[in-house]
Amino acid sequence: MYKKTYATILILLILAISAFHNYATIHFIYWQYLWTDLVVHYFSGLWVALAGFFAVHYWLHKGSKTNIFLIFFSTIIFAVLVGVFWEIFEFGMGIVLYSLQYVPDTLSDILMDFIGGASGFLVIMAFRKKLIKNNI
Repeated sequence: MYKKTYATILILLILAISAFHNYATIHFIYWQYLWTDLVVHYFSGLWVALAGFFAVHYWLHKGSKTNIFLIFFSTIIFAVLVGVFWEIFEFGMGIVLYSLQYVPDTLSDILMDFIGGASGFLVIMAFRKKLIKNNI
């Protein structure tokens, strides 16, 4: 996998997430099928993890060997942090209304961000030698 291929995958993934989110919002799918929010959080966490690895490894390390702690931080932890900040943003902007389901919904969203980030971490670890060899 080369830099352009990796970047193309990131672009296609975020376009798919955005398209699904827009479709789900316009057609009220989030309110008809409550689990669709979890799917979006999973794929968003995966995207953030893959993009975080790309940013840290490519821009900060200029292709040098990245240790496992940095890969862990740039994938899982970064995905969870972005998810937490997203939930704070939604609350601050009044996008979500407080209800008895607010806390469980927020926690499940962050859990799905974590699972998506962990999936990204596993993908990076599985292809780590190839990615580093090709200077991704």
